[in-house]
Amino acid sequence: MKKLLLKISLFALAFVLLVSPAGVVGLAEAGDIEVSADFSYTVSNQEVTIVRYDENCTVVDIPETVKGYPVVAIGYGAFYNCKNLSEINLPESLRIIEDSAFSGCSSLTSINIPKNVTYVESYAFGGCTSLAGINVSEENPAFASIDGVLYCKNLYTTVILSFCPQAKTGSVTIPEGVDLIASGAFFRCQYITDISIPNGTRFIGSEAFYACTALTELVIPDSVKTIGYGAFSECIALKSVTLPQSINSIDGYAFVNCPQLTIYGYEGSYAQKYASSHGIPFFTLFSVTKINISPDSSPKQGVPLTFTAESGGGQPYKEYFAYILKDGAVCQKYLAFSNPVFNFTPEEKGLYQLKVYCVDGSNTMVANTLAFYVI
Repeated sequence: MKKLLLKISLFALAFVLLVSPAGVVGLAEAGDIEVSADFSYTVSNQEVTIVRYDENCTVVDIPETVKGYPVVAIGYGAFYNCKNLSEINLPESLRIIEDSAFSGCSSLTSINIPKNVTYVESYAFGGCTSLAGINVSEENPAFASIDGVLYCKNLYTTVILSFCPQAKTGSVTIPEGVDLIASGAFFRCQYITDISIPNGTRFIGSEAFYACTALTELVIPDSVKTIGYGAFSECIALKSVTLPQSINSIDGYAFVNCPQLTIYGYEGSYAQKYASSHGIPFFTLFSVTKINISPDSSPKQGVPLTFTAESGGGQPYKEYFAYILKDGAVCQKYLAFSNPVFNFTPEEKGLYQLKVYCVDGSNTMVANTLAFYVI
C-alpha cells in the first residue's frame, strides 16, 4: 500500500471530531421545511439542505439543485433508518454530510463521496451494517479513500483516519502518516480481524474500536500517547494489547467488557499502573535496560571496547541488533546476534553513540542508547 502523505488543518480537525448534533446546527441553519415528492428540505442563504428522505426509498439520485438552489448538505438523520436504501448518488454540489445522515441504512453497500464534500461527521454512516467500502473522488481536496477506508486530508499538519465501513472484512493496514484515529473510526467493525497501526500515530479517539468483536490482538506503536474514552469497549475477543512506554493517558472505560484481555507492557510504565488499577492482567515485556562499557575509564582512540547489554522484564529476548554511530552516521552494525556482549575499536576521536535494540517475545523492538566520547 502506498504511503499516505496527506495533511489536514486544525480547523478541519475540530469539525471532524464533533459528535454532538448540537455541534452541527451552524453548518446548515434551518429555514422553513419544504416538501418535494420524495424528500423534505430547507433553504438557507440560497442553499438547500436535505432534512428527510422517504424511509421506503431504495435507489436515490439526489438532485444538483432544488428550485434553482444548489443542494449543499445532507442534514442530521436525513436517511436515518432507511433500511431499504441500497444505492445513492450524491450531487457534485454537495459539501456537507452531517451526523447520522445515513445512520441505520443497513442495505447500503457502497457510497461515492463527490469532489466538493469537505465535511463528513464522524458518525454519519453509523449502523450501515452492509457498507463495505467508501469511495472518494480523486479531485476531492479534503478526503481520500484507501482500500475503502475514509481518511481526512489537507495541506497542513494532521492526517486522520475518519471511518472504516462496518461490513469491511479481514485486515486493515493504516498507512504511514496517519496522526489520529478518529472517534468511532472502527465502531462495530465486527468482521475486522487484524489492524496494523503505524509508528507516528499519536492519538486513538473515543470508541475508536468499539465492539470490534473479531479483533484478538493489537500492538500500539511507541508514538501513541493517548487512548480515548471507551476506545476498546466491548471487544469481547481481544486477548492482548501491547502498550508502549509513550502512553501517558487512558480515558475511562477504554477496555470495558474485554473479558479475555491481558495488557502487555513495560515495568514501571503507565500501562502497568493502569492495568493494576483496573484489575486487568499485566505481562511485563523484556527490554534493554542498560548498556555497560569496559574499560569504564575514558575510551581512547585505537583501544578495544567491550559492551554488555543488560535486560529486564518477564519475557526472554529473541535477538539483538546494534548500531554504532559517529557524528550521526553509522560506522558499525551488529545484526541478529543472541549474545549481548560485543566489541568495538574506535579508530578515530570523536563523539559516538551506541544504540542497542532487542526484539522481545511479542515482536516489539525496544532500544537503549549509550553516548561516549573517544579521546
